[in-house]
Amino acid sequence: MATDLALVNFYVNKPLLEKGGVKIEDLATWQGFLDAIPKLKAAGVTPVVTAGGDKWPVQHWLLYLMLREGGPDIMNRVRSEGFAIPEFIKAANDLIELGKLEPFQDGWLNEAWLPSIGKFGDGAGAIYLAGNWSIQQQADNAKDGKGIAPDDLVLIPFPAGFAANADGGTGTVGGITGWAVTKGAPKEAVEFLTYLASVDAQKATAEAGLGIPSAIGVEQYITEPKLQWVVKTIGAASAHQLFADRFLGPAAGGAYNDVAVALAAGQITAEEAAATLQDAWDNR
Repeated sequence: MATDLALVNFYVNKPLLEKGGVKIEDLATWQGFLDAIPKLKAAGVTPVVTAGGDKWPVQHWLLYLMLREGGPDIMNRVRSEGFAIPEFIKAANDLIELGKLEPFQDGWLNEAWLPSIGKFGDGAGAIYLAGNWSIQQQADNAKDGKGIAPDDLVLIPFPAGFAANADGGTGTVGGITGWAVTKGAPKEAVEFLTYLASVDAQKATAEAGLGIPSAIGVEQYITEPKLQWVVKTIGAASAHQLFADRFLGPAAGGAYNDVAVALAAGQITAEEAAATLQDAWDNR
């Protein structure tokens, strides 16, 4: 039973973007985003901060590119048809091409998640691809404990504008948190979970701005503007894809994270990535 949701999207430090002569709307398309990278670098701004050391933050890039190239059913397709399908190869090559532009901060391959989001909060980069937990964590892990000022931190969708654009550019990546009980669980356990998933139980979480509760109707109690944007974006999505490392399971999911980093670092080809993932999936 689901209790809350999460959305992965671009977090943008608007003043740094403007320093590089880049507008928010320039990031609406993949080509616009790619074109922004050299502009930001020329202005002395690191375009993107990420955490290659922990790996899972980089998987979001590959998964979004898969959605954009292959549409909202792409993850089911690779599980049934294999990872060597053209749409995966295109997405993998997209990530390789991004890596060639060297958009990430120095040392990104060894960077852990919390230090990286702290650096973003310190203003060490213009863009971070992450979930809505980052709104608070970029502040908590910044040196001053405040991070990017609320008016300077802008949330926007992952770029669209791909040739195939099979999902209309609205497919989203995120998480779903929930609870489960065993088949023989007492009825009181089921009743308790039913209560946890209700509007009455989730209202307090929504009012406190602690997350995105899953109960239909609770969105009216979310008052934090950035979380309101998250709710609307998920609601308008053609599909909300669960994190790849969770969707594929521990063995294949771990391989997926490894492959995403290797692609971004230019260490493997798209075809090698597909073969590695296929082997991990077949032998999970």
